[in-house]
Amino acid sequence: MNFMLIFFTIISIFLPQVVSFFNRCFKQIPIGGGTAFGLTTNNFFAADWTGTGCVLVILIFPFWYLGTKVTIRVTRIQLIKFHQMRFLMLNLLHRTGYALLFVVALYEVFRQSRPCSCDIYGTGDFSQVGSKYGMPSGDCLFGALIGWFIVDTKPFRKIPSWVIGIGFIIFKIFERLVLGYHSVGQTISGTAVGSLLYFYSTRVPQYMTYIDNLIMIVLTPILIRIDHTSKYEINDGDNMFAWSFWGACYLIFESICNFRLFHKVIGLKNLKKNYTSIVKAFDNLLDNNTIPESNYFDTDIQTNLLASSSRSDSDSNIQENDRIESETKNEEKKSFDFSINSKIYNNFAKKFEKENIKINVLKEADVWITVGAFFIGCVVMYVSFLWQIYAW
Repeated sequence: MNFMLIFFTIISIFLPQVVSFFNRCFKQIPIGGGTAFGLTTNNFFAADWTGTGCVLVILIFPFWYLGTKVTIRVTRIQLIKFHQMRFLMLNLLHRTGYALLFVVALYEVFRQSRPCSCDIYGTGDFSQVGSKYGMPSGDCLFGALIGWFIVDTKPFRKIPSWVIGIGFIIFKIFERLVLGYHSVGQTISGTAVGSLLYFYSTRVPQYMTYIDNLIMIVLTPILIRIDHTSKYEINDGDNMFAWSFWGACYLIFESICNFRLFHKVIGLKNLKKNYTSIVKAFDNLLDNNTIPESNYFDTDIQTNLLASSSRSDSDSNIQENDRIESETKNEEKKSFDFSINSKIYNNFAKKFEKENIKINVLKEADVWITVGAFFIGCVVMYVSFLWQIYAW
């Protein structure tokens, strides 16, 4: 009972017109009855704004974290954390851009209208809230991605991270419903798709991000164009074709920067490893202060020796050989994730010989490549802007 009392107290504070939540038309929403808190979070946590924030963080982060001097000395822990943060932000940007394109593609597949036609300004003129289609909810899809990202990365302690992450997912559902942009089914569907998308993106090999990006960049505009019922006005903020270019600019920027990070730091061969394994590898690097012995990773040699010896053993030693083979397989499983560590250590072996490493910030952070990728993304973004302004 106490929990329910606290819950409804919070609802009464942030959503003063909670009764409108049960009104299937949500009249006088969002401007007439939406709270300032709800309207602010609606804009701040949207996929397009968060994507822009990720790009700005990637551009500014080298100078914020490493300093404004061109040549500096850093500890190896600082260097590892720097590249780990870049990897995390680039993958978050990938999910943001991908979600922006993916939800537009799903709009064109389901073609389900949004639930509300509201008298926004109290003039008696009713108009639909939001873009033409709303199935599934893009903001709830993106909210699920952000919520599970918080749970997964644990920026706070474990339990607070779970509470904040899951709370954010639930909040996005309420926010989209109360503001009148989506129905209950659309919000639940968006949350479910976002959760599945996060699980997928963190478990598949990293090279799949490039394949997924290409499919979305090509497929989404085609789906929009074959929908002849979609007509957009000049300077229409709900122009979904312009949205597709907006998402594409994020994916192009992310693809260039992420490929460079793998080429220089993680190793191109580790594109076959998934996001979770690479994050764990970075964590292991931060936990271990010594470079692992190279022989530890020669599991193929150990397996071959074990196989050849087991064939020549007598029957009395079969059980012992099985035990050794089982231990070797377990060791292989343990070394699977650590093999990524080996590659990163090899790339920085000479640097790690010293606690204080002298680096050139511009080269270490690939500033010029990042700026070049940003310029290409800006060109695509400008096309998106023109498409919206002139309704091409």
